[in-house]
Amino acid sequence: MGENTGGAMACVWGVVIFVIVIVLVLALLMRKDGHHGGGYGDGYGYGGGHGCGPSNWQVEKQEIVDACKTRETVICSAEKTNAIEVAGFTALANKMDCTEIQNLRDANQEKSMKILQLENVVYNDKKFGEVYKELDRIQCKMLKQPELFGFCGACPPTVVAPRREFEERCGCH
Repeated sequence: MGENTGGAMACVWGVVIFVIVIVLVLALLMRKDGHHGGGYGDGYGYGGGHGCGPSNWQVEKQEIVDACKTRETVICSAEKTNAIEVAGFTALANKMDCTEIQNLRDANQEKSMKILQLENVVYNDKKFGEVYKELDRIQCKMLKQPELFGFCGACPPTVVAPRREFEERCGCH
């Protein structure tokens, strides 16, 4: 039974030492904070420990400090918000520019294809224009199956078509 008591006592002392260390760390942190100790007064902003609350100049000083901190926080937040908005608008403008550039490229490609098609038509017209004219001229001079106008009394009997009427129907002269 004596052995268990020694282990329990060591555990209790360990907890006590741990609590003391925690209290010391908190005390040091509070001294470094600036509002509690580490300077003139009793650590709570009261001067000299006279028991009469903070003086007017200390209150005014604290109000000015708080106002400056608030103003600095507001300005910093406004600058960050402005930077975020500018970045968002810039990204949007870049996206719109990319979309517009792509649309212009597509329109340019369509126009290029149309120009190429028209150039092919012009080339083919030049190349085959003379051939088509020659074919039209030959076709105009070709004899077509004439309508029957009469028979010639020669042997064997042949159909005779007046030459003048044939040329007028064809458009040849």
